Amino acid sequence: MKADEQRAGTRTGRRILNGMADALLELVGEQSFEQVRVNAICERADYPRATFYNYFADKYDLLNHCWARFAASMEPRDFEGTRDGFHTLFDRFADLFDRNAELMRKIFAHNGLDGALMRSLTAYFIARMRESFRANHCYHLEVAGGLPQDLLADFCANTMLLIMRWTFLSATPISRDQAHALIDQLIINTETSGTATTKQ
Repeated sequence: MKADEQRAGTRTGRRILNGMADALLELVGEQSFEQVRVNAICERADYPRATFYNYFADKYDLLNHCWARFAASMEPRDFEGTRDGFHTLFDRFADLFDRNAELMRKIFAHNGLDGALMRSLTAYFIARMRESFRANHCYHLEVAGGLPQDLLADFCANTMLLIMRWTFLSATPISRDQAHALIDQLIINTETSGTATTKQ
């Protein structure tokens, strides 16, 4: 984010950040992210363009702020690559989706899996998973020579995203219990395929 922490941390700064983020999320529920213009964001949020550029470099910068805002309310504290950790992460995403179900469905209806918005979400999620792995040393590597930690983080992040998409966006959605079972099979039990093992 372009704005410094001191400015963004003030009451006025937080109000502006939330207003801009809310405006962008409303707009991507009406059209694709690629179609959204900064002018439209400012008009929806009722702030001048100069204010937008005081805080954000561009609309992609604002989108990353939206992901960070979601993550702050969703990610477990001190996340570790355990069964409970991944289940909790999924459940918090599910709760977030349920609380904003109508908006989420509109957003995904106008923004395909190959669009800029989903590419941005995927990149953000992978980056956060890598940070968590590095900070908490989540995985014990078992492959000869040691598998790169970032590769494992990418695998887990992409697998979680696939399970989330199947749960919330599929024409035949699955339940939370089924999602948990997939997490156990595809992530927690990857040692059965000779990849890696998590801390239990």
